[in-house]
Amino acid sequence: MRVMISACLVASAVVAMAGIEHTILHGVSVGALRFTVFPDQVPALTEEEGNALMQSRLDDAGIPVTPGDGATLWIRATVFSDNSALCSVSLEGQLVEEATLLRNGLRVPADSWHGGGSVLTTTDADCAQHVRKAINRAMDDFIEMHGAMNPKQ
Repeated sequence: MRVMISACLVASAVVAMAGIEHTILHGVSVGALRFTVFPDQVPALTEEEGNALMQSRLDDAGIPVTPGDGATLWIRATVFSDNSALCSVSLEGQLVEEATLLRNGLRVPADSWHGGGSVLTTTDADCAQHVRKAINRAMDDFIEMHGAMNPKQ
């Protein structure tokens, strides 16, 4: 059994303006969680299980999810299939919140955090297991950055 996991969990913030990367998640609240998969399901992993995993990680970290308030934390899994025995999945995580442009007051979606990774395995069972690990790594990254910018008193 061959398993290759490549993860690139880089938190990125808008770096065009000096210092913004240190404050982008300060005071942010999470209002919704979304784990989505397309175009096909990850073998042996449902969207509901992905959402539950994300919720559990935030609960463990003490980061509340207040429905209807704040930003949406997304993790999208893109499944690449060529009808072979390989399972290839790319994960992209984002925290998307509404922002107001200074120049014209227009409200637009803004990406406040970004992370991700990829999984390549040879069996469906391994695929689900390693996608769960990749979700956990993405959540670790988000939780670490959120905690650094919102220290507990």
